Amino acid sequence: MLRGYRGVLAAIAGLILCCGASPQPDSKHSGEQQYRQGEPAKGVSAATNQLATASISTESPPVIEKSVLTDPCEKGQDRRESDLCAQWKAADAAARAALWAMIGTFVAALGTIGLFWQIHLTRKAVEDTGEATKAMREANEIARKAQRPWVSIAVKPTVLESRGAAFQFEAEVSLTNKGSMVAKNINIGWELVWAAFMPFTEIQVRLAKFADRRTVGRKILIPGDTEVFRYWKGTAKSELPFDKPGEWKEGHIGAVFLISVHYQSDGTGDEWHHTDQAYLVCYRSNGEIHSGISKSLRSIKADNLFLEPITAGALGQ
Repeated sequence: MLRGYRGVLAAIAGLILCCGASPQPDSKHSGEQQYRQGEPAKGVSAATNQLATASISTESPPVIEKSVLTDPCEKGQDRRESDLCAQWKAADAAARAALWAMIGTFVAALGTIGLFWQIHLTRKAVEDTGEATKAMREANEIARKAQRPWVSIAVKPTVLESRGAAFQFEAEVSLTNKGSMVAKNINIGWELVWAAFMPFTEIQVRLAKFADRRTVGRKILIPGDTEVFRYWKGTAKSELPFDKPGEWKEGHIGAVFLISVHYQSDGTGDEWHHTDQAYLVCYRSNGEIHSGISKSLRSIKADNLFLEPITAGALGQ
């Protein structure tokens, strides 16, 4: 009977041994076996172990931390590691730069406007200064002229008649000092010119020649004084250009009286002053005014004689 039990006990013991003992792993799967058991295998790196452990872990899904680059950017916080914060800060900086650029442009525009205004004011000041200088010069000239003599000329014709083979012309020339200083060294140049046509340029040339007669004279005129001089001249009819065509009526010529007065003053030193006048001799006949004289002219009374001042243009027009 014991022999029978021994066999049963031996069978149970063998079964226990079979179930309790763990089989020896072969070398081919030793690394995978050890990795599954949570132990590092020989010849496998730590990084590989970690990756394998994370991939086959059955406990819970791994928690992957959010990158700080994708974190939200909350107002009032300065998170330099956040990409959104960096973008917002770049946008804010660009907005501020644009604002300052606008402000700078506005300030520059104001500066440009101010510069142009300053240029305008400077130019206006220069113009005002120029006008003031001009006005001062004019005032000085007026003051200077006020301190010098002014000799005026007045001519009254008295005779224009035919005397045999000649024409005789006579006139009274009055010189008046209307200035504030004495006129001294008075010289008179005068001439009666008979011409068929005489342009104004010729008058100017003839008046300019009188300046050569400036000499030290005895005659003086005090301010307000008038001196009367008599002029007369006889001209042979044969010397007059009756047959020369001109601006006057055919068969007529004109008589032009030229006078130039030169004088000095103690207030202006050696400076010479002069007054020039040119007149066309005219007369009234039968209610008409004539400026041309014919060969048949006999006599014109003084009451019908007058002188027309010549200022410009051609004579006889």
